[in-house]
Amino acid sequence: MLFGPKFYRRIEKLKNWQQQIFATAMAERMFPNFAALSDSDVKLGGKIGQIDEIIGELWLYSSNSSRFKNWYPVYKDVESCLIKVDEDSPFGFYAANNALSCVLVAISSITEHSGKESLLASDLSVKTVISYLEQIEGRTLTDEEIVENEFVQNELDCQMEISRLLGLHRSTETMNMIRKIAFNEGYSNIGIPRPEQTGKS
Repeated sequence: MLFGPKFYRRIEKLKNWQQQIFATAMAERMFPNFAALSDSDVKLGGKIGQIDEIIGELWLYSSNSSRFKNWYPVYKDVESCLIKVDEDSPFGFYAANNALSCVLVAISSITEHSGKESLLASDLSVKTVISYLEQIEGRTLTDEEIVENEFVQNELDCQMEISRLLGLHRSTETMNMIRKIAFNEGYSNIGIPRPEQTGKS
């Protein structure tokens, strides 16, 4: 467990709207990982803008949950972008799928309310970072190496700050602060830059 038990208890107890925002923030944070693969994949061509727009709609919903939208076909659209991955697949496939999976988790927090969305989103982002580091090193890292890594520290700081902000009074200012942290100046959780043609936070 990278985070202490107190963190996991805190995000597991988040209300539905807080879980949706947390998951959306993680989806925003990982979006460039999907965009990087889509940019070079004919099958996914044209999907970058679509997924970016869906994440934008999730942010709009977080500030106005009374805004009606049928999320079920949106879920299917995102699901159709998932890539078949096996143990021989390039890391980029794995990172892109995790990004899409986080979008699906954020949508599920609206349609299903399982109460586990924040935990799932947190885990997807953390696993992406650790897998990236181990892919670079070509080996399994020790717990000590993982915790001491700069990317991991940034991930921990990001998630802890977002969870802290979610405990504040719900306001436009707080939502904007969370979105800015998730946007991370246009870089993903593994340092991949966001495409210039997509929306900016």
